[in-house]
Amino acid sequence: MTNLRHLEQRLEELKQRINRDREEYKKIVKTYYEYLDRNNELFPLHREENRENFKRDLIEYDKLVTHCLRADDTELLYTFGINPLALREGLLRLASSNMTLYRDAFQVSMNKSQHPFERMCYLILMNSFQSLI
Repeated sequence: MTNLRHLEQRLEELKQRINRDREEYKKIVKTYYEYLDRNNELFPLHREENRENFKRDLIEYDKLVTHCLRADDTELLYTFGINPLALREGLLRLASSNMTLYRDAFQVSMNKSQHPFERMCYLILMNSFQSLI
């Protein structure tokens, strides 16, 4: 019985540590993206509309989704990938004015994903870009 209590206690300690680590991870990622945004490196304004810049956008969105998975939270996706689109210059930060391209790319990513939370993140992106069409 003591062995079971010890295991339960150890599990609880690990859960708490995981939660602390996730919170620290979110803070670091948030600081990183705030830096990129301040320096016009996150979805930079006034880029040429071309395939390479569009691919860079998709890569950045994939990174945001990956960070959301690690943090077990969609806040980063909304804060740095979706909400800024509603700002005055938001859509100018995207490499393409064709929102259908983004929506379709996110649908492909969602369909390829095996992870429910990741699929949900791509669904959020799909719906957000659908609303801009």
